[in-house]
Order: sequence, then C-alpha cells, then structure tokens
Amino acid sequence: MKHHCGDWGRTIIIQTPSSRTRSGISLPELKDHATIVSTALSLKYGVKPQQNIAIIGHNSIQYAIAFFAAVPLGAGVTALAPDNSSSDFSYSLSSAASQLVFVDKLAMPVVRKGCGTRSMNPRNIMVNDDTAIGYTSLATLVNEVIISYHNVITQLIITSLLLFVPFIY
Repeated sequence: MKHHCGDWGRTIIIQTPSSRTRSGISLPELKDHATIVSTALSLKYGVKPQQNIAIIGHNSIQYAIAFFAAVPLGAGVTALAPDNSSSDFSYSLSSAASQLVFVDKLAMPVVRKGCGTRSMNPRNIMVNDDTAIGYTSLATLVNEVIISYHNVITQLIITSLLLFVPFIY
C-alpha cells in the first residue's frame, strides 16, 4: 500500500503489482466499509476472538477492508499469496485453522480445490473483488448490512409512529 502524502495520508492509494491502475479510498471510507464488513462477519458468520480468517489475494482495497474488518473482532488474519498450489492452500488453511477465506476471483479455482480437501463450507469462502456464482463478495456483505440497517431504522420509525400518534377511527 502506498499512502498519499497530501492531507497527512488520509487517502490510501493502492496499486496492484500486475497492473498500472491505481485506486484510492479515504481513511474514513476504509473505516466505514471495514466496520460494515466486521458487523457482517460477527452477526452473519459468528466470527469471534481467536478465530482465524485467511486473506488470499493481491494488494487491493478489498484486501485492506477484509483485514481491518477482522482485527476489531479479535480474529487472527493469515495472509497467503494467491499463486500457491491447492495443496499449499489446503495445508496452510488447515494449520491456521481458518474459519473464513477471502480470496481474489482469479485465485478462486485453486483455492476452492484446496478448501475442498478440508471440507470447508463454500459459504465460508468469500470473493474479494467481484462476485463469483455461488460465493459471497465483500460488496454483497456491505449491501446486506446496509439494507438490514435501513430495515431496522424503518421498523423503529413505524413503531415510534404507532406508539406516539393517536389512531384516527
């Protein structure tokens, strides 16, 4: 990760080694996304302190979001290079006792094969960058949490209206 030197490094610029493209995210945006994903990991996946989450991928904003989502939960993070073999992934994930795996879409076939030898639930494999059929992405987690927050807020508004507004018959 490269930190933008203007504005005291408040914008994180990430450049992937395989491309010349650069993408950036502000620190408040990173915090917001990581908090949302952290909430989803806790509520939907039951991540608890001392559990392990593996992140397999190249340098990307999604990698940073996944990392900073795991840390507040007290979960350990195992970082693995995406160009390992399926047997390497199987060994690494087993020895780290990883409960969840975040993976780049390009490494998905090899990781899926490695996770298959461990009998890992496909629900616990999430794609960092884009959706793959049958797998959850970070963007999906963010959207699910935002929608559930909106639903809770709507229910609270309706409940408060019903409690404090007299019925007209």
